[in-house]
Amino acid sequence: MSVAELFFLLGAAIPARVKRTMNLCLIVQTVVAITTAMTRLSTPSSTAPSGSSAGSTLAFGVLVPMFGLGLNGLWAATHGAFGPRRKRHDDDAIG
Repeated sequence: MSVAELFFLLGAAIPARVKRTMNLCLIVQTVVAITTAMTRLSTPSSTAPSGSSAGSTLAFGVLVPMFGLGLNGLWAATHGAFGPRRKRHDDDAIG
């Protein structure tokens, strides 16, 4: 299992319908988060002193896609049909 399989739902372990739905939601979250943060950067603030930037009150909104990534990982870990774990030659030495 790779990180891409877990968080981006790639590979054969996840049904196609689930991949499509979950990744579409993740893409929408990402686009909305970036768009709102960029839009807020260009909006003037009436409370900021002249010559200073108001910044973005929605800057933390770009973290919203982390929720989608977390849900993808949770779904994959809970419901994914991953193959059996491969045994490495040094597994016995680990304990």
